[in-house]
This record gives sequence, structure tokens and C-alpha cells, in this order.
Amino acid sequence: MAWRFRSGVKSAAVGRDLVLLDLDADTYACIPNAGVSDAAFATDLDQLDDDVLSVLRDAGLIERRRTASAQMALPSVAIQDLGALHLTKAVDVPVLINTGRAALTLRRAGADPSLSELVACATSRRPVRSDADAAIRQAVALDRLLPWLPGRRECLQRSALLVRLLADQGLGADWVFGVRTWPFRAHCWVQIDGVCLNDDAERLRPYTPIYST
Repeated sequence: MAWRFRSGVKSAAVGRDLVLLDLDADTYACIPNAGVSDAAFATDLDQLDDDVLSVLRDAGLIERRRTASAQMALPSVAIQDLGALHLTKAVDVPVLINTGRAALTLRRAGADPSLSELVACATSRRPVRSDADAAIRQAVALDRLLPWLPGRRECLQRSALLVRLLADQGLGADWVFGVRTWPFRAHCWVQIDGVCLNDDAERLRPYTPIYST
């Protein structure tokens, strides 16, 4: 018998700290000095200390399974961004229309959606191809348009809009959620082939990926 994280619970080893993201509850948690490493998630969780397992079990974050299950491999943090590519793109009518369509689609998630609801809405259309050049062009155009868009500018909303915009064009990219500790912070961004599409690569360096769509 082996322990595994409950469906909807994502994990990351940050130093010796264990950070958890519960998509269903829309919450993060951190167990300091849990003695974990990336290898702790490669097979099963039984190598964790009994005290840590007890905390996870009591919180309902893990469950028993006959066979161990590994967490899906996460992409490495992007090392480039759009600024490094020195690209220019005018905001044309098709980009404006497509962005408006994507924003309207995201409104179906509600006025104050949970993380899982927003992710589900942004990714409900399955991409059909991975085309870094096309994705970068769309991201540059959206970046030019963002100052004129109403609403909040937090990383979550900006990333959801970009992911939906790309998906509407049949394009795929990695929507990455990252965490850091001391102080604890969570952040998200969109990247493809090592290029961040909506943030500065330098800002991403302190973060460890915990979840990706």
C-alpha cells in the first residue's frame, strides 16, 4: 500500500519545505522543513516522515492507493521573455476581436471564480497545435492591448486571458503556477519553448513550478 496526493492536490519541494496547492479548495499550504526533495514525488510518499504524513492525512490531502502514482513532470521555468526578442506588433482589428471573444468566454466562470473554475474555463477549448512563433505573435499583440483593457491586471487574470486567446486560435502553451518560500508567494505565467509570454524571465527565477496546464 502507498500514499498519494488526493486528486486536485499539487505539490512542490522548495528547498526542504513542502508546498501544496489544493485546486478544489483554492488554497496553498506549506510544511516547513519537511525534509522533501523532488525525488520524494517520483515514486510514492512513504519516504516522508511519519509526522508529515500524519499532517497530510489529517488534512485530507493524501489517500491510500495500492500502487504509487507520480506527479506529472512540470516544465522548467522560462529563461527568456518577449522583451529579449525585440519584437513589435501593432494591435489590429482581428486581435481586438479575438481578445474580446476570449474575455467574454472567461466571464462564464463568474465574477469571482475559484482557481479551478478559472482554469477550466480558460482551457475548455483544447489546443490543436504547438507553434511557438504564432503564440509569441499573439502574446505580443495582447501585451500591446492590455493597458486599454478594463478589469484587474493580476497575473491570474492576465494568464487566463492569454491561455484562452491562444486556445481560441488552436494554439497551446504552458500555464505555469509557481511558488517560493520565506516569504511565501505564489505566481503564475504562460510560457512556450522556454520563452515567457507575459512576464519578465528574471522575475520568475525564484519560483518553483507546482502546477501546469
